[in-house]
Amino acid sequence: MAIFDTLLPMLTARFPNAGVRIERGERLHAIIPATHPDVGDIMLQDDGDEVTVYAGNFTHGHFANYEAISDEQKAKLISEDVVDFLDAVFADKVAFWGSHKCGGGWRRLDIGPQKQPEAAEYVWSGPRQNI
Repeated sequence: MAIFDTLLPMLTARFPNAGVRIERGERLHAIIPATHPDVGDIMLQDDGDEVTVYAGNFTHGHFANYEAISDEQKAKLISEDVVDFLDAVFADKVAFWGSHKCGGGWRRLDIGPQKQPEAAEYVWSGPRQNI
């Protein structure tokens, strides 16, 4: 069972106006168009046992589950984690920095104090003022 069999219906149900489009190639991708050009599109890639989330122009992360449960249960939990992350992204609760060329990252703005990177940060809606 491909994770996208579970994830894609969840995406379209939770984010009906996000403009999610599917691209088929060597791997299946879901693209969510950027709302700000400096941020870039989000691309989700089904890697079989995990989903890789390419966060705009900045970085990527892996969503996986290593519990001893069925593939269907893993697909459900991974899909829920991805959708919850995207909920936070679209609410500007995730800050991004860096680039795919030289490294970057993200941090949740709604989860306690964290060390801020020295680089400029962006949220889904655009540049963020570092506070």
